[in-house]
Amino acid sequence: MKFPDLNTNFKAIVIGGSAGSFQGIAKILAQVPEDFPLPIIMCLHRLKHVRNGFIEALSIKSIKEVIEPYDKESIKRGKVYLAPANYHLSIELGHYFSLSTEDMVNNSRPSIDITLETAAFTYKTKLIGILLSGANKDGAFGMKK
Repeated sequence: MKFPDLNTNFKAIVIGGSAGSFQGIAKILAQVPEDFPLPIIMCLHRLKHVRNGFIEALSIKSIKEVIEPYDKESIKRGKVYLAPANYHLSIELGHYFSLSTEDMVNNSRPSIDITLETAAFTYKTKLIGILLSGANKDGAFGMKK
């Protein structure tokens, strides 16, 4: 897998996927170099009541630490973020996260569409979007944006 040139004009990467995309995400994270400068923001469908295990399993596969952001947390270069279970993850102008428990979108919370759409609005053409798989159509509209 080839990662973007570290000297590009990109500012962030967003990866979306259903629960079945775990192996693909794990393979991507295993190849991200430790000095990779872009934030990687992941929105993955997972069981809403299971708070432990998923992030720990990804962290084992990843060279970089995987963290769940808090509401209003600033997005930092080189960090890997995972949308918390049962929260929509939005990217706000000013480059910080916003979490919400609003209604499900495409039968999902977190919604890949919400994360991708808000990231596209914030980063414009400086964003790389990756959609691995999706239950129903979640992620298709966000990728279009």
